Amino acid sequence: MNRYFTLVILNLFVALLPAMAQVPAQLKPDKTAIIVIDMWNSHWCMTTSERVSAMVPRMNAVLNIARSLGMQIVWNPTDVVTTYSGYPQYEKAVAVEQRKTPEMREALRVEFTVPVGGCMCGPGFRCGGNYGWDGMHPDLLIGDDDLISSSTDEIYTLLSDKGITDIIYMGVATNICVFGKPGALSFMWKAGFNCMLARDLNDAFTQYDPATGYTPDAGTDEADKNLQMAGVPNVNMGEEFRKAGLLKPNVIVDYVRFVPWGKPDRPYLMEKSTLVTLTAPWLEESEIRYTTDGSEPTAQSTIYAQPLEVSQTTTIHATAFRKEKPVSLPSWLCQEFID
Repeated sequence: MNRYFTLVILNLFVALLPAMAQVPAQLKPDKTAIIVIDMWNSHWCMTTSERVSAMVPRMNAVLNIARSLGMQIVWNPTDVVTTYSGYPQYEKAVAVEQRKTPEMREALRVEFTVPVGGCMCGPGFRCGGNYGWDGMHPDLLIGDDDLISSSTDEIYTLLSDKGITDIIYMGVATNICVFGKPGALSFMWKAGFNCMLARDLNDAFTQYDPATGYTPDAGTDEADKNLQMAGVPNVNMGEEFRKAGLLKPNVIVDYVRFVPWGKPDRPYLMEKSTLVTLTAPWLEESEIRYTTDGSEPTAQSTIYAQPLEVSQTTTIHATAFRKEKPVSLPSWLCQEFID
């Protein structure tokens, strides 16, 4: 398996040569860790919460491959880490005798240009401070040899003791938590680790502006480029693993994404019409098809071509197709209107 990973990394670094900054020409699995930041089970913003859910299948698949290659996985659910008291992955972390994290180099100079709003549902919504999180998403698969921690000094000590030199970051929110929470990219960069960002497995906290077509996917791409300009390379982990034959082509790990995004157990409520945008950022050369009658989309369903104006209580189902075959998991949203 390691020779395949070597091919992945060689391909990766050829593509990223212009953006590299103090990153080795080749990563070794036993010297590499993946840190996952704040994949919470809920959020005050409905769209934010559903976008976390949309990353889970891809993240599970990628992390399973990374474990098989010998990479260390560290879960960093910053606000809710004590939920995992009693978990062996957490107890192993807190048992370490922490050392102070050194500052081996200057802080990253990152200018995040991403617009940030109160939520990502768009105009007409008021996502208040409710529906709080109390753990990580329940569908995430935590391995026996994974670690759970949210302390900068703790994570530094754990990785240093294992001889880790390289870290790949995943999670939410890129421009806030992935960059600045305890144990996050900014601290490990200063400590001397070579840091990268999984661009297919991170999500910025940004906004939706249907008038200009600015979506959370565009905001995430912008945040990733902000980090890349500062010297942090990013990589599509799923695509690189597919190229190496480690993630099989027939394994479907993505959803069509909606914005705004409500679900039947938490629909978004509107008094007027709203524009709903559908995206499939990691499903190149695919077409999105959708239904509004409750049925699952087929290769003959309506093709999505532009944002949908919705002005009545509606449930929309969507699937991406390539050559008439589904390449995404089925996804849906639920919108209710107030009379």
